[in-house]
Amino acid sequence: MLVLFSICSSAFAEGNDTENKSRAIIVVPGVLSSGLFYNGETNSRYYENEALWLGITNSKIRSLKAIFKLLNYNNDLYCDENGIPSNKNVGLSCNNNFPTIYDEQIFKYGVFSCYKTALDLMEKNFGKNTPYHSKVLLYNYDWRLDCSKNAKLLTSEIMKYDEVTLIGYSLGGLVSCKSACELLEQGEMHKIKSFISVAVPYNGTIEPLYVLENGMVTGDSFMDSIIRFLGVPKIVKNIAYNCPAMYQLFPTRKFFEKSPRGYIHSDSNSNADYDSTIEKISAKSWYKKHDGTNKKFLDSADKFHRSLYINNRHIIDYLDSYFIVGTGYRTMCELDLAQSSDQKTTISKFTDGDGTIPLNYSATPPLEILDDSKIFTVKSKHNEVFNNVSAINHMIDLISYQIESSISPALAR
Repeated sequence: MLVLFSICSSAFAEGNDTENKSRAIIVVPGVLSSGLFYNGETNSRYYENEALWLGITNSKIRSLKAIFKLLNYNNDLYCDENGIPSNKNVGLSCNNNFPTIYDEQIFKYGVFSCYKTALDLMEKNFGKNTPYHSKVLLYNYDWRLDCSKNAKLLTSEIMKYDEVTLIGYSLGGLVSCKSACELLEQGEMHKIKSFISVAVPYNGTIEPLYVLENGMVTGDSFMDSIIRFLGVPKIVKNIAYNCPAMYQLFPTRKFFEKSPRGYIHSDSNSNADYDSTIEKISAKSWYKKHDGTNKKFLDSADKFHRSLYINNRHIIDYLDSYFIVGTGYRTMCELDLAQSSDQKTTISKFTDGDGTIPLNYSATPPLEILDDSKIFTVKSKHNEVFNNVSAINHMIDLISYQIESSISPALAR
């Protein structure tokens, strides 16, 4: 590990002109990872800042409370056909007065405290009580909304600091990329000292479509039998149907350059291309508004991904970027799309990946010149990458090197 406190302390003692810079390490979590809270006043139904979304995993004990809360509050989590939350009082927590420690932990560390291990280590190595004096924080956002909206809020947070190490996980990586585009446009790109990408689906992934068709499954047969019995898959589908961010996770046009067969299985020798695939998805009943017209989420998603390219180069090509990629697990890459309501969408083909993001089709960084030395692979499932010991140690090493280089250029030699 590269944490050299004694050298770093000397750099400060010498009066280096960077010592007064404000620094932050900002972790931007993935979809479903941020808690959603009731932000109104306490009443007979809710407590102020009570977490309504607790997540669902294959952990039996932790998930039972989350499932019953979801059954109780699912109507508060829906969005309308334009992607606007139906309950305006549900979103991010607006202050630190949480009703329970559990709610506070969700806000600080994500659902099920899934970012706690990494954040605590970052605080120990780089926080306010170290020579680095960096603020370490989980940047919560309302994962139901369009990534562009969340990127604007992230940009405002980044602007508070002189230097930021930005760590984007999964959907949070796409939010981070859009924020970087805004900073580039504003001439403030220098604020991002480095970008660490963790399991980010740059070209999209097929699992969100599978979820929209079949509902969420955990992979644990016992938990899946419980959530099916309680009707959780239907609730999850109803939440996801009108979440713009879900569609921004769909395979992009670039996915088809990596996978010429596409991802919707056809009886013919060649599968549907991007436009034909979008046409098939647009015909789904859940993509129709009440008046029979199509929703706009797929068009918005295409526009969003196009916006991440500046002069035909993806925004990460403008950043000092590093990539942590999960591999070693069967990952869906092709679906048999259900043709009627009495059928089920099934997986027809698998490839290597982290169980969610196909390695060669989407996880590979879209750089003009791919520097393999910046790609760090770990054998890990998608929802476990951020807690992978090797991945965390690699993040610590990268952050240490980058901050030390900023404090004293001599350390980078």
